[in-house]
Amino acid sequence: VGSVSGYPSEMRTQWLNDRLAQLNKTADIPGMTELVDKLTDQYAVSTQQGAEFELDWIAAHTDQIRSVGLETVESIDSDGRAKGWKQGVDVVLKDDTAVELKCYDFSRPSYQKGAGVDGPLRQVERDITKQGFSRVELIFDTSFGDMPDAFRQRLETGIDDLRGRFPHVKIDYETWKRKY
Repeated sequence: VGSVSGYPSEMRTQWLNDRLAQLNKTADIPGMTELVDKLTDQYAVSTQQGAEFELDWIAAHTDQIRSVGLETVESIDSDGRAKGWKQGVDVVLKDDTAVELKCYDFSRPSYQKGAGVDGPLRQVERDITKQGFSRVELIFDTSFGDMPDAFRQRLETGIDDLRGRFPHVKIDYETWKRKY
């Protein structure tokens, strides 16, 4: 709500109604509680913006989604401790594709020079090696600007490298612009 506090009352009301509709639409998807926490707790603005992008994308694709951000463990010790904890992916689709959602402000100069690619590529590698996914997709928010050519080139080079190292895995990326 803080991100729209400077807008006129009717715009804030519409924003809240839109968010409530999205939350109601996605309420039955396992893992949504953690995403709601990111939207409502005192996280940094960038974390909240990322969570808003996740909610927007998830609400637009509910029929394809199995779970959101669920973490897994290999086993639980007799004392109740988790072993083999695996960090969850942003979204797991019903066809077992791991989806990593990225909310970048591509208008920033660092992205214009190709910075910021390494993190998502590490996540893709983690999804393959630690989680065992055979399909991984990166989805980048282009609501704040188109993906810069330098970023796209570095991303495509990195994905090609991963495809060479993991030929049995389908790795893709796409951009997605929110509808406001």
